[in-house]
Amino acid sequence: MSRVTALLDLAPQLARHHERGLAGTITVVPVLVDDLDAALPSIEALAAVLDAPLFVAGAPTGRRKTPPSDDAARIATVEQALDVTRFGGSRRVARVDSEGANSWEFVDPPAGGELSPGEQTVIDVCCAVTSRELDEAESHAAIVAYRVSQVDLDFRSAIWELFTLYLMNLPSQTLRTLFVIVEGEIDITAHCQPKAGLRLAVEGEHLLSRHGPDELPAVAARISKENQAVVVFLAAGFSASSGFPLGNRMRDSAIARLLGLHASRHGSSELARRFYEWAGAKDGWLTPREMSLEAEDFIQQLTLEQVIRAEERHFSGSLPTLDDFRALHDKLVSNAGPAVRSLCRYLNQRVGRVVLVTVNFDTLIESHAAVPLEVFADDAEFESAADYITQYLAGQVSAVPYLKVHGTIDRPESCVVSAEQTDTGVGNGKLEALRALLHAGSQRLWIYVGSSMRDQDLLRVLGSEDFARGLDERWVVPYLTEDIRRFGEARDAFWADSGHRTLDDRLITETADAFFAAVQASL
Repeated sequence: MSRVTALLDLAPQLARHHERGLAGTITVVPVLVDDLDAALPSIEALAAVLDAPLFVAGAPTGRRKTPPSDDAARIATVEQALDVTRFGGSRRVARVDSEGANSWEFVDPPAGGELSPGEQTVIDVCCAVTSRELDEAESHAAIVAYRVSQVDLDFRSAIWELFTLYLMNLPSQTLRTLFVIVEGEIDITAHCQPKAGLRLAVEGEHLLSRHGPDELPAVAARISKENQAVVVFLAAGFSASSGFPLGNRMRDSAIARLLGLHASRHGSSELARRFYEWAGAKDGWLTPREMSLEAEDFIQQLTLEQVIRAEERHFSGSLPTLDDFRALHDKLVSNAGPAVRSLCRYLNQRVGRVVLVTVNFDTLIESHAAVPLEVFADDAEFESAADYITQYLAGQVSAVPYLKVHGTIDRPESCVVSAEQTDTGVGNGKLEALRALLHAGSQRLWIYVGSSMRDQDLLRVLGSEDFARGLDERWVVPYLTEDIRRFGEARDAFWADSGHRTLDDRLITETADAFFAAVQASL
């Protein structure tokens, strides 16, 4: 999909959301775009076709004078949601009488003089949501757009919650669908929560979508009723709510250390570009394949392991990134996040019917699980892993197999951290252990949780025909990433005759916290 196609496809997708909406309550459809100016032609076309009012907060079209809505509940909801004292702030907004016009102002304290761009955006949102135009639209639809960058920090969460929590499902006899178009980067914590997350996003060349709130409990119920052993594949997204950094954040910190930069002052793409230019100028520091890539492809595909290969060479064999991770791990491991706690409760009820596989180094599961685990982390341990898995699946042993295919931080020598290590594959012991999970005659339910699908050693294994035929795969991710998309495209032929024919059928667009909480609740 090209960027033009993604932008053109946005309006039809939104129109379908409106067609499915039910009268009597407001359905809010939150959308994130990386460039509002680029998205506006498609949004304006949708507004024209639906004959729906469009308000762009922070712009002249967002400040037109309209009479206030007669919907007192909606007005009260705005005042309640945008009282940021609930976040520890000190301001709120209130509607004021202004000769029949719909006017709002800041109180406690009031704005002094001319409004700042951030203040004006907040007031424009208030006026848009409470305009009588929303009640008079024959299509029963309206569109409000704003830019996150223009909103003061205190109000960013408040405005998002106004739409996704407070207005969602609010009774209304007039307004049926409210589209909110937000320019900003996707923030998983803010924008991907259950029942309060984005539904669509335009990011680069892709139009991303997330499933509706009813999908998660339905999927969780299906998984909880699986009779055969389930493989749960844990990656960085699983540990994120316990405070551990995702791969790109560790990668960016490693690049900043190498180049003597402050990671917080540079965007992720900029750091990757700086690394590409720095390493590419050194003879032999990039592989022939890496040198053959276009700069943009290299930047998009750059992994932590590639950076650590350069780090090891630059620091003469030492690995400060791994040292930093171990220090952070020792501080965080005792305080497990929601995903870890829910998974550990799930293990209590699934002994004999679950196998854990991970590329994470941390010891969160070992530290918090109440059931016995059989941990395999180094090459010597993996020599016996396949036999143990066979016995476990046959009911002959009970400790849950935990395959740590990239090692464990409590034994740093076992950690697979560099591209040189992943380039040589997983090794015979790990390969046989993974193959032992395949189920003769039927597919094994295999759930990737928070995985980027960028681990080159495992991609060679998982991408092979026997795994393509032998796995019934699901991905738990807040939204579809390019690497998962690429992996899924190679599976199309194998999925054609299954009950889940497309990658979208196999996506569970939620965080690890939400997913494991739902699965645990369905047991």
